[in-house]
Amino acid sequence: MVETIDEFKDEIRAIRAELVEKGEVADVKLVASWLDKLLVSLEKIAPTLDMVAVELEELNKAVDALTAKKAKVVKKKKQIKKKKMKKRK
Repeated sequence: MVETIDEFKDEIRAIRAELVEKGEVADVKLVASWLDKLLVSLEKIAPTLDMVAVELEELNKAVDALTAKKAKVVKKKKQIKKKKMKKRK
């Protein structure tokens, strides 16, 4: 079944195409079948989405750390520049 995000998107497209093709004559069993396919696909993709969420959280922490480090460097450079300006006067 579906294990990657691309496979999930393909499955959604297939379900959508089937909806368009048979939508007017769909009975309860056919709609239930589409819903079942969608739910099974979501269950299969859930672990991948969880991993993506964890990776995004770690990337966000790394960006925050780099931003904080850069801010310290900029602040330090400004302090050094101010000291040099005072010495010149």
